[in-house]
Amino acid sequence: MPHAIAKQKIEERLKNLEGKARIQEIRKILAEIPQYKSGPYGEIRAELEELINKTRVRSKTKAREIFAIKKEGDFQFVLLGQPSSGKSTLLNALSGAHFKTADYDFTTLKPQAAFVQINGVGFQILDLPGIIEGAAQDKGMGKRILAVVRSSNGIIVLSDLSKPLEETEQIFGEIKKSGLLMEKTGKIILVGNKSELPEAKQKFEELKTKYSNFPSVAISAMNQTNFEELKQKLWETTGLIYVFSKNDLEKPLALKKDSTVIDFARKIHKELAEQFKHAKIYGPNAKFQGQKVGAEHILKEKDIIEIIT
Repeated sequence: MPHAIAKQKIEERLKNLEGKARIQEIRKILAEIPQYKSGPYGEIRAELEELINKTRVRSKTKAREIFAIKKEGDFQFVLLGQPSSGKSTLLNALSGAHFKTADYDFTTLKPQAAFVQINGVGFQILDLPGIIEGAAQDKGMGKRILAVVRSSNGIIVLSDLSKPLEETEQIFGEIKKSGLLMEKTGKIILVGNKSELPEAKQKFEELKTKYSNFPSVAISAMNQTNFEELKQKLWETTGLIYVFSKNDLEKPLALKKDSTVIDFARKIHKELAEQFKHAKIYGPNAKFQGQKVGAEHILKEKDIIEIIT
């Protein structure tokens, strides 16, 4: 076949193909065309091999763009579940967002971020594509999903109580294979969804027994049942406390547990910490209102702090 016609036919075969599908087709073509290393067909082979490299780079760049979501708020949770487990419905109900929901699998094809307020503090929750068996080996974009999980602060494992419990066990299995079960110790919460169903209570009790190391709560995303308990569990999982500046009692400030007064000052502004003289504490934890404390005083939840410079 004349090389000009061969090139035209190759272009037609590669039209609209991307990623792995494109690379596989290029490899088929390389196996079919003459194995010359020079001349017109040698040039075609070189172009096709270079096209494989370009396709790999483009695919990786595109994947990074799709999965790149900037962290916002004081804590980032990722929402993991099987396809069609109710993740988008839960996130819509918690945040007031309007993500697409449907009764078929794989409605969520890329991470979707929502902002949720708990105790006046803002959290980011990412709804990730459904995690399937073989995710740790990159099935169903698994490695990209798990990379987002790894960079997050905490994990919500959503169990669909209308489906066999093996599906939830599968999720924990993929988390374990990827090493995340150890990495995120203390930062994983198990949420059983669709608690309105007759068989849900017994299934959830079985899950609680099997995964007793993790805090758990049964909810109905559709009916918004047990949402306050869910929010409390999420708050406890963050390991944060909330405090107030005496200058702004409307907006709480999130700090890690056992943070000190000087940590509080630094979070507001580094100059405030540099000019720190002492502080006064108000609220339910103060020995008396206006208690004078030093820089290393450990703060407790709901403390109201006044910095004196």
